Amino acid sequence: VGYQGGEYNPVGRFWQLRSSDAHAWVEVWLDGAWQRVDPTAAVSPGRLALGAEQTLPALRTESGMAAALPPQWLRRARQQWFAANFVWQQWVVGYDAERQQGLFRWLGLGERVDAASVLRALAAGMALAMMPLLLWWRRRPAEEPLPAGWEALRRRLEKRGVEAPRAQGPLERLKAARGLPRDDFNRLKALVDEYIELRYRLTAADGAREKRWLRRALRWK
Repeated sequence: VGYQGGEYNPVGRFWQLRSSDAHAWVEVWLDGAWQRVDPTAAVSPGRLALGAEQTLPALRTESGMAAALPPQWLRRARQQWFAANFVWQQWVVGYDAERQQGLFRWLGLGERVDAASVLRALAAGMALAMMPLLLWWRRRPAEEPLPAGWEALRRRLEKRGVEAPRAQGPLERLKAARGLPRDDFNRLKALVDEYIELRYRLTAADGAREKRWLRRALRWK
């Protein structure tokens, strides 16, 4: 007894053998040797290459919905499903120590691998995976000092109880902050005056001065 026929799965590159492909034959002692006697090739030649399911319609078990689909689409969908199930059985259900060592050899980790080696390999893989993100982070456009400092001032004024909507201009914001203590208001006025000069009056950008203004704005409380 054994199997005869089957269907090749081009997705997973393996042969699918079902219970319907089970086959039995006889061997007879003839002229001093055992010889196979199997009339299948004569009775149903397609059974040898296509299997019982393709040659005997009575064995097909498609539902009404599946039968309505084009045969090629149906076979492709079934092949995808069998390939996924084959990978699951091979790498999850049947994953043993021998297969693990084979994976380690394929990764170049050697024959004997301990937990520390696995952790190092995982750390290296994570570092390689994070490299594109790190490169993007370093190459992203830097935030301009003036907008960053102005937004920081707005948030700190709101924490002090001063209404500071984003659409508010510098002079309006300074007017809204008149209720602050004198020292705090004077330091804020100096920041706002310099912001107006840097933002609206200078014809050429002064990056160093803008960065100094940003540091002072971040220190204001």
